[in-house]
Amino acid sequence: MSSSSLSDQKVARRIPASRYTSPAWADLEAERLWAKVWQIACTEDCVPEPGDYFEYEVGPLSIFVLRDDEGVLRAFQNVCPHRGAGLLSGSGEGLREVRCAYHHWRCDLKGHL
Repeated sequence: MSSSSLSDQKVARRIPASRYTSPAWADLEAERLWAKVWQIACTEDCVPEPGDYFEYEVGPLSIFVLRDDEGVLRAFQNVCPHRGAGLLSGSGEGLREVRCAYHHWRCDLKGHL
């Protein structure tokens, strides 16, 4: 075992407070980080029954989690594949299908058009 003094140890640096408050850092994280790491969008009790859904946003990204007719949890990008419009907002229950408000494209709770 080595008997080094504190002066021989590397000192940890603190993260500057600006990293938590700077809009520029938030934009950089949104661009380079959040889409590339695992996210916890919600817990199972947020969508307990078939047809329940929950929207999750991080930076410019939006996804929704829903429980399909068989009780399986599924997550989708919250954009219509046709024109990119948002599909769901907030949370809700009793959903039978996902429908785009603009052109009425529909998909079932498994994501099939």
